[in-house]
Amino acid sequence: FQLCTVQEASDDNLPITLLYCGRRAPELPRCMCPMAPVVIVRVGWHQVLWRRMSVFTTAMLAVVLGSGPDDWPREPPFWPLFPGRSVFVLNGTWQFAWLGEEAELLPVVPEDAIWKGALAGHVPVPDAFDLRSDRPNCGICWPAGSLGPDLLGMEESRCWHCCSRSYGQSGDVACWTPPLNFEKCCGQDALRSRRGVGAYRAQVVVPQGSGGILLFAGCAMRCLVAVDGEFLVDHAGFSPFQVEVPPASDIRSVRTVVILADNRFNASTHPIHQPMYDWYQAGGLLRAVQFHVLPTSELIYIVGVDVLPRSTSMVDVRIRLSAAATRNAEDLELRWRFDDDTNGGSVCGRFWDWAQVDSNNGLYHESVPGGRPWSPESPHLHRLKLAMLRRRNKSQVLDCVEVRFGLRVVEARGRELLLNHKALRLFGFNRHDMTDSPVLSRAELIRDIAILKDLGANFVRGAHYPQDQRFLDLCDEQGQSDDAGVATTRAYTSMAARLRERAAGTRLVSWGSSAGMSDKQLVHADVVAFHMYPAWYPTTAPVDIREVQEIPLIWMYLSQWVKERYPDKPFLITEAGAGGLFGMHGPSDVKWTEEYQSLLLQMHFLAFSDNIDIAGLALWQFADMPIDRNTSGDEHRPGGLNNKGVVGINRVPKVAYHALKMLRQQKRGGYFGLILPLGDAQRLAGMLRM
Repeated sequence: FQLCTVQEASDDNLPITLLYCGRRAPELPRCMCPMAPVVIVRVGWHQVLWRRMSVFTTAMLAVVLGSGPDDWPREPPFWPLFPGRSVFVLNGTWQFAWLGEEAELLPVVPEDAIWKGALAGHVPVPDAFDLRSDRPNCGICWPAGSLGPDLLGMEESRCWHCCSRSYGQSGDVACWTPPLNFEKCCGQDALRSRRGVGAYRAQVVVPQGSGGILLFAGCAMRCLVAVDGEFLVDHAGFSPFQVEVPPASDIRSVRTVVILADNRFNASTHPIHQPMYDWYQAGGLLRAVQFHVLPTSELIYIVGVDVLPRSTSMVDVRIRLSAAATRNAEDLELRWRFDDDTNGGSVCGRFWDWAQVDSNNGLYHESVPGGRPWSPESPHLHRLKLAMLRRRNKSQVLDCVEVRFGLRVVEARGRELLLNHKALRLFGFNRHDMTDSPVLSRAELIRDIAILKDLGANFVRGAHYPQDQRFLDLCDEQGQSDDAGVATTRAYTSMAARLRERAAGTRLVSWGSSAGMSDKQLVHADVVAFHMYPAWYPTTAPVDIREVQEIPLIWMYLSQWVKERYPDKPFLITEAGAGGLFGMHGPSDVKWTEEYQSLLLQMHFLAFSDNIDIAGLALWQFADMPIDRNTSGDEHRPGGLNNKGVVGINRVPKVAYHALKMLRQQKRGGYFGLILPLGDAQRLAGMLRM
């Protein structure tokens, strides 16, 4: 390969970069330059490559779409980091083919003709194939001047308002007067809400003869993974997983990855996904995909490193090795170091100075030099770097992993939750990893954290599946606590024991119970946590103002019940709330108005604030989200949404957002009461009785 020089040009007002191959200067880095010049037309963050036969010709003879096989991003998008590996983040353009709603999920790579079918093409990954973004036809439905001279230039804003799914799965229904309708104007994707099998295909260039690992942050609901035509794993459930990729049997350096993703419900293969849930369970490559190239053809590597704080200065470290590494353990050596900043911390340098792990299983009671505890006010984080070497050749690093952790000790003592031996009251929200889609950018995750902090939240209850690791990283950095959210007596005993063993005593075990006082398994929990929605269900019944007034009394009674029966267990409210249709305003005692939602959420918050026997509150929920309309109708989930968010799908605040923020900002001894529209405040005087 030779040096690629760059010249800028333009064509049809699109920015274009021309890459020319020239003689490589020895002092400059090598780049992968094709034999013929390539024009890269930048469209958003995707790239379309057009190959030209020479610098002088303008005839475009072939089209190659997509990222790869050799231009994938090289930096991992979240922790842990892997300075001992070549990491390709396969976030970019993949080929996609729709195999159909009746297709049987079989370990068979689709034929080439299928990748050229009617619903095939190129898509950006991460991708939810059944919740892709709309492409509104603004110019067709709202041409220039269609709103009259006073609103000239506002046509596109009107288009996006009308097509916004914040108002429901048909946009703002007030916009649709003939001949306009959602289907005509809003460009819904052909696969939206369809269930079946989708196929993804991409290529990545790796050194010849090297082994590797594919890491999936989230593929749903059931996914079959093949490399070079050989199926390697069948994974079900929305949880991260990794796949060992043996070296190619020939000298090839281009590896072809194919994923078959099935988003249909199946009680046999993936029972964790059930159609009755009140959020839309999408299918596809929903989160980042990484390809890690190992230094050798052997699949000897570090599977995982768990740092388990024993105090605010001391940790245990649990190390998990690959099967090949375990078999060759006597020939391997592990070295480690806290907070290594050699060469900026990006490499495994000077590892010969690091301490050696006495046992390949891990470290025990190691003090962290200069250890500083993590807290919501001061979210300090430390790092641990671990290198794997051959005993007989210590110059060769087989793998190197860096993890990040906070020194924090979480305990339950009597009625209190303790963080680093200090009482901590939790306030926050249940949050799904969704907007109108489960594919979120880092900017959207940062925005969610900022909104939560603006509301005064110090706690997020992750609903109801493993949260995006990028979001958990941001919680670590911004001082947010996260609860990942977790029959018979035998089943509960087994689950609790397994969770405690995995956490090695560093985490509390609990679950949100809808059974309340009837839950016979609470003895197995470290924290008692109840879900309850007084004054909301049934949604079709009119408001009974007495039920609203009883909310503080209900939580007072339940907190006393827990205190008497489980005096050593703190009590949490893990779900409580009400629906409010985005943009629907009216009296505070009429269901589905933003004002009634605000009234109920304030009642829950004030009941929690005034009761020291309640250790925390997680309101349901942070943001509106789509649901499966085959599961719940408009009488319970109007517009195909779970409408209980304090912000809409687009993160625009509702009335409850502003009221809760004001109440949360009150200092002790300040205003304690409801925040209502003036007319409602006069009419509902005396509502709050504590």
